[in-house]
Amino acid sequence: MNNEDKLFELMTKMHAEMQNEFIKMYTQMQNEFVKIRQEMKEGFNAVNSRIDNVENELKVVNSRIDSVESELKVVNSRIDSVESELKVVNSRIDSVETEVKGVKKELNDFREEANDRFDSIENKLDDMEANNADRHVTIKGEIKNIKATLSKVEIITADNWSDIARMKSHIKNKVK
Repeated sequence: MNNEDKLFELMTKMHAEMQNEFIKMYTQMQNEFVKIRQEMKEGFNAVNSRIDNVENELKVVNSRIDSVESELKVVNSRIDSVESELKVVNSRIDSVETEVKGVKKELNDFREEANDRFDSIENKLDDMEANNADRHVTIKGEIKNIKATLSKVEIITADNWSDIARMKSHIKNKVK
């Protein structure tokens, strides 16, 4: 095997290794993106679930309010028992207000938690961007080094071809 073949084989191996490294890095980045997407999806699912719970609780509150309204109609129709019925209604309204306050508090807590989660996701994305920038700089430096090495190899190869041509010419001149 001559030097040219060896050089070609070396360059082929280097090319294959560079492709493998690129594929590994690409796969790692894809896996990270998939992981982040899954985390975001899980977060959104949790948010949607909590929103559904709040909506269900609001339906219960609306149902109770409807019940209170129907009882008020009964109270109006029974003028004789207005005082006792109003006490019952006031009691029920107080409990509804308490429940509404509880729902409002839960909604505020939910908003704070959702904001915290979104902040956390943003921080993770910022960290990923910084890491990817560092990787990019490292890879760029490695590529510059490889280019410089390839340039040297090309110069040496050109010198070798020149030497080979001189040797062939010299041999031809001797044979004549």
